[in-house]
Amino acid sequence: MKKFFRPPLPVLSVILLALLMAACGGEEVAEEMAEEAEAPPPSEVSAETGSGSLPSPDVPPLRLAEAGPVRPGCGDYRLLVTIETDALGAAAHVVGPEGEVDVVWTLSGPGMALTDPPEMPGVFNDDNRDLFGIEGNEGNDPVTASFVLLISGVQPGQLLELEMGHEAPGPAGTQITIANAREGLSEETAVVLGSFQMSEEPQTITLDICSAEPMPLPEPPPPLVPRRLLAFFYPWWGTETCAGDASGWVGPGFFVTPHTPVSRDGERVIYQQTDCWMEVTDENGRTGQIYDVTDTAFLAEQMQLAQAAGLNGFAVSVHGDNEYEMNYLAEYALPTAAQVNFLVAALYEAPEGGWSYEDATDVAVVGEHLRRVVEIAAESPAYLTVSDEDGRVVIFVDPSIPARFPSAEAWAAVRAQIDEAGVPYALISGPGAFTQVFFTGFEGVYNDLEVLETGEIALGEPPYSFRDERRLAYRATAWSANEAGMWYALPVVPGWDAEIVRPGDGTIPRDYGMPGSDGEYYRVRWEDALENYPHWIVITSWNEWAEGTEIEPSQQYPPSRFDYLSATAHYACLWRGDLDCQ
Repeated sequence: MKKFFRPPLPVLSVILLALLMAACGGEEVAEEMAEEAEAPPPSEVSAETGSGSLPSPDVPPLRLAEAGPVRPGCGDYRLLVTIETDALGAAAHVVGPEGEVDVVWTLSGPGMALTDPPEMPGVFNDDNRDLFGIEGNEGNDPVTASFVLLISGVQPGQLLELEMGHEAPGPAGTQITIANAREGLSEETAVVLGSFQMSEEPQTITLDICSAEPMPLPEPPPPLVPRRLLAFFYPWWGTETCAGDASGWVGPGFFVTPHTPVSRDGERVIYQQTDCWMEVTDENGRTGQIYDVTDTAFLAEQMQLAQAAGLNGFAVSVHGDNEYEMNYLAEYALPTAAQVNFLVAALYEAPEGGWSYEDATDVAVVGEHLRRVVEIAAESPAYLTVSDEDGRVVIFVDPSIPARFPSAEAWAAVRAQIDEAGVPYALISGPGAFTQVFFTGFEGVYNDLEVLETGEIALGEPPYSFRDERRLAYRATAWSANEAGMWYALPVVPGWDAEIVRPGDGTIPRDYGMPGSDGEYYRVRWEDALENYPHWIVITSWNEWAEGTEIEPSQQYPPSRFDYLSATAHYACLWRGDLDCQ
């Protein structure tokens, strides 16, 4: 999962290792299921559902933030910081005033360690004092990099303090320019607030931020697209009963835990189409139900339950070089959705085979994969389009793809291959912190899966310590997308329960906050999205059991504990403007 927050390296390494185990297990399932699963004819899909509707929601009230900056003060600011240097390295970080919020977006240039694209942006706080800048310029070449610094909470009379320094400068040395990017993310429109030539020793510069004009407050954007509520859907889960393989649930990297699905919760029937479900016990003695996503009668029931919760569709994960996943999209997800009046899109993820790091080769691979996706999309009326009037099919592109190809030229080459399909399409990617999405031809921006970006537990921080940073980044994403004429989607996440990936690991629980406050974290994430008026909302996830992000009912979180589906229906209703939501 991607994030705008980068934890310290040891924490990140543990997280990535756990996620890698989960991903590898999913790939094994995909390969084996591709060989054994055959789609039944669409006529065998049942339209009957187990529940069909949801009970009245028992959810905490929605508490939207007050109008105003993210933190009280002069306002929220978007600053364009440009570093020009011939030094071995040059960097800066914010040191004051105490209590202000600041987030860095990478914009252009090499970034830290001369990476291309620049490194992930960082969040500044006492335990994670990331630098932004350039390093590894061993040839002392003239190098320029730009960053977007988001600021909130500065009080009148306080000065922004930026500590900067460089190492082994060349003849020109290092100059840093700070401008107010209120009128756009370019040097032509930004208003310069200060320009500084670095001295031999580290130095601290100060700026009166409150004298500059802040970002505007959030307001409803132009209605570029109809509101859509989607959820990421993962096609990895199978059973011995139907597909002859249950290793998506039990096997290397996966465990049976309380995060397994349930078809009943007490007297309430959640699913009736459970012929392919089976009970399994793992090597640790833990038992749970598992199901098969290739059971099209059950898949239809899943989609209808999602509809009852206010969802318009699923974004189905596909790797273009995984034949099972591509076939699942074409032969299972779309035909079933068409029968129950549901929508399906593709979430295109990085090739499982990895990158060659030959640009032309990798561009050709992505272009071929996306061309095939739009061809599949064109064959089904259930594939998600921009709107009923705008028939462009929509593909979610995982942020690792624009991170691999940050230039407009690369995406022009990708699109040239997609265009060979003769199918109109629109690409949406993100997060907003990868600002190249605003300049490389994408039609929409979404803030990624956003599961790990709240890492308070991993860093020993109190709950919601980084919430202001998230809200500020969402606000800047919305503002920048509106400037660029793009529609934007924001995420809602119930929590990230890593216990299923590696027992004993830290988690972001569903009830993050006060003890006993069921669903607290989910409510907060809805608030953070809604206060920024997104065109679309994407829930992570419907059924990613391997990371514990599912809103589909589970043994750990059945409706009788906290009904995530009813809560979803309630918040979706409010988002769509129905004042009579119950």
